[in-house]
Amino acid sequence: MIVDKKNKELIDSLQKLRLWEREHLPFCRTNKGYEIFLRLTNEIMNVEPRLKNIYSALPYSEVTIRVLLKHLETDGWIEFPNKKSDLRLKDILATEKFNQVFFQWINEIDSIKKLPKD
Repeated sequence: MIVDKKNKELIDSLQKLRLWEREHLPFCRTNKGYEIFLRLTNEIMNVEPRLKNIYSALPYSEVTIRVLLKHLETDGWIEFPNKKSDLRLKDILATEKFNQVFFQWINEIDSIKKLPKD
């Protein structure tokens, strides 16, 4: 199979991104963790990020998602600031740790977007 230079650079950049993610985003080592991270970043950018939106957007059980989110909270990536009786209505806050790594991740993605086009 012959791959042109542009596609090889793209593949190399995607591989570099995944290596970076594995090193800096330990919860992204599995497909479930990666999908939850993507949904979580999307949800945190919303005006009122809620757990129920994460639960409804992913094909995993609430238990599976809750376990990973609990690890993220324990490790200092996210916080749940309000104490509502219905846990699905909990707000989610990204911590400074999350924000710093998130912006580094965005910079890694931007480097891929800057690859020369044709």
